[in-house]
Amino acid sequence: GKAARLRADAVRRGEPSAVLEEEARRTREEAAAYGEALAGRRLEAGQRSGRAAAWDEVHERNAARLLALCIANGGVYVKLGQHAAQLDYLLPPQYTRTLHQLFEHNRASSYEDVSR
Repeated sequence: GKAARLRADAVRRGEPSAVLEEEARRTREEAAAYGEALAGRRLEAGQRSGRAAAWDEVHERNAARLLALCIANGGVYVKLGQHAAQLDYLLPPQYTRTLHQLFEHNRASSYEDVSR
C-alpha cells in the first residue's frame, strides 16, 4: 500500500530507518488516539439517545438464542460457544456472561460414539 511505497522511496533516498520507524510509531499513536476518541464519542451519544439500552436488549435476546443453539447442536457448537464466552475483549458482556454457562454444560459421550 501507500505506506510501503513511502518506505521504499525513503530507503532509495537513503533516509535512515530510525526516521522511518519514528514516523511509523507516531502515525500508529495518532491513529489509536483518534480511534479511542471516536469510540468514546459514539458511546456517549448512544447513551444519551437511549440506543445503548436498545442494543443491550438485542444482545441479551440474541445471546440467549445463541446459547440455545449451541446446546441443541452439541459437540463442536458447545466448544465454539465456550470459546466465544472467553472473548470478553471483543464481544458484548451479554454474550460472554450468557455463553459462560456452556462451561458447565458437558454431556458425557459413550466410548462407542468417540471411537467412531
